[in-house]
Amino acid sequence: MEKSAAMKIPRTFPRPSLFALRSAMISIALLLIALAVIQRVEHRVTVWTLTHDLAAGTSLRAEDLRKSSVTLNAHAVHYLDARTHPKDWIALQDLFAGEILSARSVNKSDENLIRRIVSISVEENHLPAHLLRGQKIDLYVTPMGSQNDILGAPERVAEALVVEGTNVQGVHTGVALSVLDQQVSAIVEAAQRGHLDVVGYPK
Repeated sequence: MEKSAAMKIPRTFPRPSLFALRSAMISIALLLIALAVIQRVEHRVTVWTLTHDLAAGTSLRAEDLRKSSVTLNAHAVHYLDARTHPKDWIALQDLFAGEILSARSVNKSDENLIRRIVSISVEENHLPAHLLRGQKIDLYVTPMGSQNDILGAPERVAEALVVEGTNVQGVHTGVALSVLDQQVSAIVEAAQRGHLDVVGYPK
């Protein structure tokens, strides 16, 4: 009797219910989601994005850019931080609306390709409607004689020039072009020997 009285009765634990297991799984899932959200917030950076399309060679202005908060993680080093303002920097490649400005797509100055601003006068109906700054165009000339007679077929003077601005004056439109230094002479000579045509690129 004493031996039986000394024996310990093993304890039993209730099995967890299905509801308890489900609640625990949901809690773990919510915790993982919260950690993922915190991690994403920690990797958000402020960068520059383009407000509209710009051709290579365009000098950036304040209205071309806006600040955007994005998540880039390890790729952040490839893009220009918004703490650096690229105003007056040169686009080294064609840029597009909404694009994040990468560090290699712009430079403080195009050291190897000196650019100049050349103005030309173009008659109405000889240039695209609503020509905008930052657009890319080709320039053609039709040789004309002293009596306004056509002396030859149209010739392409230069291609992929960048529009810096326009000014409408009656039936003529003044177009300011950003061009390479070595293109200046050919454009000025073309303006003196015939009618100019500005040919745009489709968007």
